[in-house]
Amino acid sequence: MTCGIYALVNLRNGKRYVGSSVNIRPRISNHLLALNKGKHFNRYLQRAWDAAMGEGGFDFRVVVVCSE
Repeated sequence: MTCGIYALVNLRNGKRYVGSSVNIRPRISNHLLALNKGKHFNRYLQRAWDAAMGEGGFDFRVVVVCSE
C-alpha cells in the first residue's frame, strides 16, 4: 500500500485534479474506470478527460508519499 497525495495532470493546459488516499494505486484505478465510462463524479474532470481524448491527455503523478 502506498499512502499519499496524487495528481491527475491535464497535459494540454496544466490543470490538475489533486486527491489523497491511504492506497493510491486502487484509487487511481477507480478514477480511470469512472472516467473511461464517462461516469466520474467530478464533472469538470470528466469534461477535461473527454476533451483530451482520454488517458493519453493526462499524466498521473504521486506528489507525496506518507504514512497513514
